[in-house]
Amino acid sequence: MAQHLETLALGEVRTNAKGGKSANATHQSGKPVVVVATVPLSCPFGAGLYQGDGTETRLNVDFGQLEGLEAIFRGLDEQLIQAAVTAKESLWQGKNLTDQQVRENYTSPLKEREGYSATLRCKIDTEKVRCWSWEGAKIQLPDSKAKGCQVCPRIQLQSLWFMSPKWGATFLVTDLRIQEPCIECPW
Repeated sequence: MAQHLETLALGEVRTNAKGGKSANATHQSGKPVVVVATVPLSCPFGAGLYQGDGTETRLNVDFGQLEGLEAIFRGLDEQLIQAAVTAKESLWQGKNLTDQQVRENYTSPLKEREGYSATLRCKIDTEKVRCWSWEGAKIQLPDSKAKGCQVCPRIQLQSLWFMSPKWGATFLVTDLRIQEPCIECPW
């Protein structure tokens, strides 16, 4: 799917009620950009927020053991940067940014920490995500919010976000195939 992003279309920058800025990002055809994991990823921490009171429904989720998916998202990063460089006058109106500044201010959803493999940060709406068992039956998102599970997510590029001077892309998990950990008796 990433190979078709040369037809990426970026919408106009909008400001929400809280002052956050975003712009839609789709294929030129208007269809969403979707990546589906075909091999299980780890979900070591489950969905949650660093700080929150537990009432939020839109949470962050980090996926590990990315293998082939890491290359796809690195390609998406580069294609999003190229599209933003091309549209920089409309995305950053009144600012005279160089191509290098646009590139340097990009925040990737791939998070790298020293001594650990990369993880992929996405958003998940706990009330809207569709969950499936490994066998294909529709299920509810586990109370653990998938912590410790093996998962195959369907991830959709939702929009670009802008928080001066940084910018990045929001990826939303729309479907989640879950294999809950099997807890065996140690005796």
